[in-house]
Amino acid sequence: MLTTPAKREQGGPVSVFGLGPFRLFDSEFGNLLGRFDSDWQPGGEMSSFVPSLDVAETEDAVEVHADLPGMKPEDIDVEVVGDVLRVKGHREETRETKEKEYHRVERRSGSFSRSIMLPCEVDASDVKADYADGVLSIHLPKKVAVKTQKIQVHRNGKKSKDD
Repeated sequence: MLTTPAKREQGGPVSVFGLGPFRLFDSEFGNLLGRFDSDWQPGGEMSSFVPSLDVAETEDAVEVHADLPGMKPEDIDVEVVGDVLRVKGHREETRETKEKEYHRVERRSGSFSRSIMLPCEVDASDVKADYADGVLSIHLPKKVAVKTQKIQVHRNGKKSKDD
């Protein structure tokens, strides 16, 4: 569910994180279909898990937090490809069958992959990922904006008297 308030860019349509509304819809709809397709088996049972993500933007960075309880850092892959953050991993099943008859199993295991469009350009070479207490925290610093510098034009290579 998208909880970020929409904002209107200068003279343009309403957008979230500076993305056009159709691009955002396409991304979110694709994630929803991917989750539905990968989560359900023909018998109506869920097959794997899909971690929940929070994405926040600050002045200097994009922060992502993913709930990944019971995982090990070596089983988690994080990559940035263009304007997309991809988080993948695998959580092993921990059920014991010795002397137990399970009546309900809701904890999921297996592989997952989540891809989200980033709200701005980030410096992929400086991304930091930390895993503690079942939460993956990813810090993606924004690319430094190129500053505009005014260049003075001289007549015939000579400075004017105003310089």
